[in-house]
Amino acid sequence: MSKLKDSLTEKDAYYHKEMENMRTNADRDVWELRRKLQRLDEKNWSAQELLQEKHHEELERIRADYKERMSDLEARLEVAMKDSDEDARQQAEKMHNDEMEHLCEQHRLSMGKSHELVVDILRWMTLRNTVTGERVKEWH
Repeated sequence: MSKLKDSLTEKDAYYHKEMENMRTNADRDVWELRRKLQRLDEKNWSAQELLQEKHHEELERIRADYKERMSDLEARLEVAMKDSDEDARQQAEKMHNDEMEHLCEQHRLSMGKSHELVVDILRWMTLRNTVTGERVKEWH
């Protein structure tokens, strides 16, 4: 009976030690995964900031180009309006309208890219929050 009791005590101690080792290994694995996730998160965050900066610069460039082209077209249209030549005036108006349509389309495309970038960022943040267990913040 005492041998059986000693054997059970030894096995109990052995299994408790094994469980403790497994828990320690699992905690270490979780810590390593969180560290890897943090590195990826930082890398993706800096890439996201770089993309946002490039996008902002591109928008500023497009806006400046838009303003320059608009003032040029308006000046040409004004000169054409002063001329008595009806054909030249109509041609200038048509050119102005075509250019305006082109610039509006460029603006729409740029806004579409901005929207896609925001959607991608929100998807990435949702995925990150799902992996890390954080609550998703509401965007208003």
